[in-house]
Amino acid sequence: MVGTKLYGLLNLQKLVRPESLKFFTVFSSVAGRYGNSGQSDYATANELMNRVCQQLSSQWPEHVLVRSFCWGPWGATRFGAGMVTSEVEAKFAEKGVALIPAEGGAEHFVNDLVYPTGGVEVISGQGPWEAWEANAGRFVLDESADASAASSGEDTYGPLVGAAQHSIDPKGEQQIMFSLDRRHVYLDDHLIDGIPVLPAAVALNIMAEAADALWPDWTLTEIHEHRLIKGIQVESYPMPLMIRVIPAPYGDASGFEVQVQLRSGDGETLHYRCVARLEQHLDAAPLHKPSKHADKSVSAEMAYSDWLFHGPRFQLIERINGMSETGSASTMMHTRPSEWITGADPARQWLFDPGVVDVGPQMGLIWARHYRGKSALPARFERVVRYADGLPEQFEMHFEMRPGSADYKVLADVYYCDKKGRVLLAIEGMECIASEELNRLGGTAPGASETKKLA
Repeated sequence: MVGTKLYGLLNLQKLVRPESLKFFTVFSSVAGRYGNSGQSDYATANELMNRVCQQLSSQWPEHVLVRSFCWGPWGATRFGAGMVTSEVEAKFAEKGVALIPAEGGAEHFVNDLVYPTGGVEVISGQGPWEAWEANAGRFVLDESADASAASSGEDTYGPLVGAAQHSIDPKGEQQIMFSLDRRHVYLDDHLIDGIPVLPAAVALNIMAEAADALWPDWTLTEIHEHRLIKGIQVESYPMPLMIRVIPAPYGDASGFEVQVQLRSGDGETLHYRCVARLEQHLDAAPLHKPSKHADKSVSAEMAYSDWLFHGPRFQLIERINGMSETGSASTMMHTRPSEWITGADPARQWLFDPGVVDVGPQMGLIWARHYRGKSALPARFERVVRYADGLPEQFEMHFEMRPGSADYKVLADVYYCDKKGRVLLAIEGMECIASEELNRLGGTAPGASETKKLA
């Protein structure tokens, strides 16, 4: 977009004869002058148009009126609603930005050409842009608060990432370096063949914490295309890891997305990748109508002692209410960062509770073991969506198999709902790979014969 707009204007400058012109106008955007999160290339392209117009105005004869109209968002026209849906309009309204009515915008355009005032750039629309620019450009001379936070090791990147080193390269890619160390006591409860292995649910939350910390004025609403590339075995502590965050080349007022990767060492080995979406706020919780499952022969106690390998911190299923060929229903509880991370602030909450997310694959293993005689481990989450900032002490999990799953694969959707059926968290398109070879993991967790659960 940047190159196309700039090329067009520069080429125009060579071909147009300014002595024959009376007006020269371009349609730019307020994003070019003031910026907008998630629209860096769009803002740059429009700002380049603004700068070219400034240059043309200084080079061309005075009788040529050069204008760059920096438009805000337009409302509906006689041709339709355009880019602004009712939902996007509501989000603009929350930020104090009003839509430009079609007739009013046209009148403003004509009036400025006929009765010109001001400079080359014309801000067209109503919004708090000037106030926002003044605040964004404010210098903070007292850095004592930031220095104090750094010296105390405050987990500004989230409880899992903790203290970290941050850098950004010329292309805009951001890197966060941190380590898995002895603070990560949950790893003692997630052993595969006796070796601590980072759960896919924890990897998801680590990448979510990074995106959320880098854009604090936005709300992280979902993670999609979360994929396991190569598992992370923790052979020794500390284990250095790198989070790479790559902004996507698009976005709008409703939100934007960034690509996130989790790598080991200096970044040479890719282990997980996902796309994080940030918006103005969480969507309203949808209602979910659960299916009925009559088979009550499997208990949570038996599953944790005989089939699963997850230790006490991961044993969050309190009761399996029923199972069937199409899924299951369970009652479960959540976790807290202070239970999983030594020294974590007891008041902190998770973005995506990794224990709760991990119960989805746990049920995938239980279901596969019961109906196919195989155990399963997670490989991909198509979409994980937050609908609430926190979870109640007790809630329901509805595990629903997708039709046509291959014998070696568990493909399901998982909904975590309150007592009224409102979805608090959802995993769509959870994919687990099943194998009889994985049955060896059953019953190998510390304290597997117990039904201990942390308070």
